Amino acid sequence: MREAHKAQYSLQETWLAVDHAKELKAMSRVLDDNPTVAELVLQDLRAATGSASATRGAGGLSADQALRILVRSSR
Repeated sequence: MREAHKAQYSLQETWLAVDHAKELKAMSRVLDDNPTVAELVLQDLRAATGSASATRGAGGLSADQALRILVRSSR
């Protein structure tokens, strides 16, 4: 079953003080502050599969993970 959110590993390690990590952290903060966006993505994903419950099959990416990939790749 697809979920709205899954636990994400932190990108705030001290050894990761590079510009790319700072950019990801800023994007993550915006997405974390607006959880409704992931819920809307979840609705769209469920509508695309034709199932509101999606109780069969592998879980796949959460809506939040799919959104983060989309935001990162659209740069």
